[in-house]
Amino acid sequence: MNCRNSSTPNPRRTWAWLKTGLLGAALSLFGMQAEAQVSAYTFVQTAGAYSSLAAPTVLATATANSGNPNNLDDVIYPIALFPGGFSFTYNGLAYTACNVSSNGFISFGATAPGTTLYTPISGTTAYNGAVAAWGGDLSGMFNVGGITSEISYELVGVAPFRELVIQWKDMRTAFSTSTTNAFRINFQIRLQEDGNKVQIQYGPRAFAIGSTNNASTRQIGLRGATNAEFNNRTNSTLVLFIASTPGTLNSSTQAYATVTATPGMPSVGSTYTYTPPVTCTSSPSLAGGTAAATVSSGCGSVATSTLSVTGATAAAGLTYQWYSGPVGGPYTTPLGTGLTQVVTAVSTTTAYVRDIICAGGPASATSAPVTITVNPAVTAGASASPAGPFCGMAATILTGTGGLTYAWLPATGLDIANVASPTCTATTTTTYTVTATGVGGCTGTATVTVTVNANPTITSTTATPNPTCFNGNSQLQVNLPAPAAYCASTHANGCSGDDITNVTLNTLANPTTGCGGVPHYTYFNGGGAQTTSLAAGSGYTVSCSFGTDGNQYFGAWIDYNNDGTLAAGEFSVPLRMRVRAERSVWPSRWSCWRC
Repeated sequence: MNCRNSSTPNPRRTWAWLKTGLLGAALSLFGMQAEAQVSAYTFVQTAGAYSSLAAPTVLATATANSGNPNNLDDVIYPIALFPGGFSFTYNGLAYTACNVSSNGFISFGATAPGTTLYTPISGTTAYNGAVAAWGGDLSGMFNVGGITSEISYELVGVAPFRELVIQWKDMRTAFSTSTTNAFRINFQIRLQEDGNKVQIQYGPRAFAIGSTNNASTRQIGLRGATNAEFNNRTNSTLVLFIASTPGTLNSSTQAYATVTATPGMPSVGSTYTYTPPVTCTSSPSLAGGTAAATVSSGCGSVATSTLSVTGATAAAGLTYQWYSGPVGGPYTTPLGTGLTQVVTAVSTTTAYVRDIICAGGPASATSAPVTITVNPAVTAGASASPAGPFCGMAATILTGTGGLTYAWLPATGLDIANVASPTCTATTTTTYTVTATGVGGCTGTATVTVTVNANPTITSTTATPNPTCFNGNSQLQVNLPAPAAYCASTHANGCSGDDITNVTLNTLANPTTGCGGVPHYTYFNGGGAQTTSLAAGSGYTVSCSFGTDGNQYFGAWIDYNNDGTLAAGEFSVPLRMRVRAERSVWPSRWSCWRC
């Protein structure tokens, strides 16, 4: 059904026109549209009692089960003038007339919908708005199981609480001409004088005859002046009809089934109520308040912050608009229209304000701004010069970069720990972490390792021969402590296919065969090359092959001073490598455990 604008001007808007001319009129019309867009209508679903009209004005009654318009298929019924001087404001405009479609919806405005329009919300017809209760291809029934369809309307109640009720009685849920299977549904669109609310209410539904399932979808909800403005409902075939959620597209639909429990049908008395937002009508002055942010600064960016306002005027019908811009303005980038605003991924320092507007005042006010400050991220650096390694004690300068102030940890071995370039005299290998602090307290960290090797210990010096004759020769020798003995291999449990058969590294490739009896390993110490040369900075692969047992793992250790531990200062020549295998599990981190 399509309702025409009554064309009665709003007195406040007429005054604005007379006072300000064309510009004032344009602003007034904009205010009319903005103050009650259907997308801003609130939705509530309730369970009520369905009341069929007692004394309706009948628009049409089915007289056949086929043949348009006798079966109420694809027909538009105009209501030229609402009874009793009734006027209904929809989407900010007042109407006293409308059109009713047999396809389960009404529409407002001078342009009527097409008779075969089955998508009243997503359709592009230029009517001013629509309310769809069961929008789709419908038809009526005539004397099917004693049931006959009817479309009617009636003004009920007492002013100022009257309702104009448009009723579809005993309609088929979808177009059909069958007289052996027909499911009937009752529903109403109720336009309420008090608050200009829209109600959609569903009544009794049952088979008039037959029992075959009918399942499809229907557009249900509100449309504004174009299909870009909508407020509809949706549920899939896996969700109950009565558990719908807000539609996300103008083409969103509700699924139904006359037999299948899910999605099922609307409950008898189930009511959808759409309430327009309250419009602010008078506010001679407004207080904008002061904006605030939950996170007001960050380093490099601010991931998320919630903006709010305190000290602002609070009144029914006020609307809001957030803006952003540079510090000091202008604030020209529009954001959201809520009481609060969430901003994300803020990468530059930005200021925010909120406008509050009383459209009917008219009056508006802007909050004091809040600034989210984004400071530069700190990329810290750390170095040592000279780099070392050192023997016995370091003698180097550490340098931190990237910040305004610096703090070094640990402080051990440093002359001053809170300067950019402390002097380091560490006596053991130490990794230092510098925290560089920049603008706004932003920080970054970096590390540098100072390697200090132990001084060699001289146990004795000898000269051979000693004494010697004048102009004779003598061999001088410096004696160092004997290195720790390299651990011997011990494997007492035998082997069966779990032996190491070959180890290769660069030019090393010396195969062994089997592991024999006690001590259950082969000590390979002869034949083939025992050493290979590796170039600094190059990459090499250590490969290890095993016997017939496939569940094997291996590890390799390199140890310069033969003490069983690879220390940081041992990356020199010659290097000694040990390879160890373990069945079923990874070898432990100790090279000499079950060698």
